Amino acid sequence: MHNTRLRGCDSFHAVSRFALAFLLVTACKSAPPVPAPGPLPPGASFTGKWESSFGPLHLDQRDAWTFGTYGAHGALFGEAEGNRLRFNWKDHTLDRWGRGYFVISADGTRLEGRYGPEKDEVESGPCWAHRPGAAPPAPPTLGSKP
Repeated sequence: MHNTRLRGCDSFHAVSRFALAFLLVTACKSAPPVPAPGPLPPGASFTGKWESSFGPLHLDQRDAWTFGTYGAHGALFGEAEGNRLRFNWKDHTLDRWGRGYFVISADGTRLEGRYGPEKDEVESGPCWAHRPGAAPPAPPTLGSKP
């Protein structure tokens, strides 16, 4: 009986070590970095109506500053640099906020990026938008960069 308990303890410790290793690997895995801005495609702008992963998105770009609303109760504001818009978002219904970015496509009809809670700009996951009538971006694959 004494040997059985020891064997059980060894199994418990092996499982515990495996679980700890899994948690460490998962926690250390980082989201893709925010891409460097590229040139804004000719004639492209973030201004306008978009269909996004969070519902209707309306953006107004004035020089580099961009303001907008999304869904029923969300707002965002940020700064465009070339083809990249870095923004702060606020969901008034859930009383949550965070940061994110979009990169506009070469033809100016799609936005792809990431968002995160509070000061994290990428951790929550991918976000996207497309102009009404344009094809939406392809679904992102796990761990892919937009």
